[in-house]
Amino acid sequence: GSSALPSSWFTYPDTVQCKTFLRWVNYKLQQCNRCVSSLQEDFRDGVNLCALLEVLSGVSVEFKEPCQLRGERMHNIHTALSFMSERAGINTLGWDGDEVERGYLPTIQAVIYALITRFELCIGGSSPVHAKQFLLEWVKSSVTQHAYVKVNNIKNSFQDGLALCALVSRYLPGKLNMDLLDRRDALKNSQLAVHMAEENGVPALLDAIDLVTTSQKKFDEVSQSSVYEVTAPSVDEFSLVVYLSMLYQVFTGQQSASLLEGKRRRRSSTSSRQQSASDREMVELRSSVEKMSEQVKALEADRDKALFVAKELRKFVDEIKPSAETPTHPVSWPHSANSHLELQVMRQEKLLVASNSAVLRGLQMLRKEEVTRQTSMQQLLDNVRKEADQRNDETLAACHSRYEQLLKASRQECQRLHELNDRLLEQLEERDKMMRSMQQEMAVLIGVRRPRAHDGAPSASGSGGSSSNGLANGRTGASPLTDEDAKMATYSTPRAVTGGRFAPGAAAN
Repeated sequence: GSSALPSSWFTYPDTVQCKTFLRWVNYKLQQCNRCVSSLQEDFRDGVNLCALLEVLSGVSVEFKEPCQLRGERMHNIHTALSFMSERAGINTLGWDGDEVERGYLPTIQAVIYALITRFELCIGGSSPVHAKQFLLEWVKSSVTQHAYVKVNNIKNSFQDGLALCALVSRYLPGKLNMDLLDRRDALKNSQLAVHMAEENGVPALLDAIDLVTTSQKKFDEVSQSSVYEVTAPSVDEFSLVVYLSMLYQVFTGQQSASLLEGKRRRRSSTSSRQQSASDREMVELRSSVEKMSEQVKALEADRDKALFVAKELRKFVDEIKPSAETPTHPVSWPHSANSHLELQVMRQEKLLVASNSAVLRGLQMLRKEEVTRQTSMQQLLDNVRKEADQRNDETLAACHSRYEQLLKASRQECQRLHELNDRLLEQLEERDKMMRSMQQEMAVLIGVRRPRAHDGAPSASGSGGSSSNGLANGRTGASPLTDEDAKMATYSTPRAVTGGRFAPGAAAN
């Protein structure tokens, strides 16, 4: 496998290496908003291990979260080990998933060691086996301007802190002045270099005390000066190599091919998810616009129908108005005309009732569809908010802007629909008023064409005196209304009558 580094580099369980591994894991997992506090406990369910593989490789790994049962934890661990063996080319022989599930630290540390070797130490075009020599040559070439800084090997050349300070001074000009350093204070020099590097994006995988040879400042009575007494070395070679690889990646802007490929895949996956979300929003928006267009078409159809009915009624009223050429037959014509008018009025009333019912049903359906549309828009709002919470700041801003545009367009469309609804209601009221006015006009016309009722039939010879007497009698006489008069009264307004009879003078006019 790709973890074929010198076995002497890997010492477990080792405190320095455990700290380095933990900080490296957290540095990678921060990309997916996760954090590990203990290697021994937080890898037992396999969730963080699968998430770490997703970050390193850029490939989605299917795992179960949360894991309450041991079978679910073992499923995640075996999924991670299979991915490492089949997709990452890591030799997993000798690793037992049960040991990871039980929190056995040496096995967990070996897994992380293999991941660092596979994904972190393939830098500068070199293999993991040659990463140590490659980084050593890089440090040598970077500190040549300081003659007093000697770099011969990994284990002993970084104990005074000067090599790290020279690297920081070389790649971060103006941050550190080498002439002001105390060459004998190794701990302070290392602390300064690690702090400067961390401020510029290099994770502090090691503490300064882990990089230097522990020393103690004492006063020498013979030379009358302060000297440093070396107590014990504490440098871990593999941890230092990993830290140097992080320095190389940040200072030179180069990363391992596997990490670059993983980032490219993550960006591609993120962009595809964002594209699919945008496509879903567009589809929902188009469907909403289509529904609104159908509603508008239905309202326009109802309006055209109402206008057509009003136009037909107006034509009918114009047709039944009396004219100068209208024959005035004394007996037969008025009766037949009244029957015809009554029939027409009944038909028009039925048509009006049916039209009103259809318009009311259409308005009720429109209101229901409006409620449904508002509900769907609220659901769309909730979905957009949930997706926006999962994105980064730029995506959230773009999504919010797009949502505001959609919401503004939807509100404008709703306003237009409400205005159209109000106009339809106004037209309905106007049509009702027009129908009542036409009913009154027809009632007046019917009253005009009613046959004249007299107390006695005048003779043909006595047309002069008897006519005047008849008119007088008609104006002053009082007789009860007939059944036909009561029937016609339902379609008419108050007429010019005296004592319950029509005034003959008004009819003659």
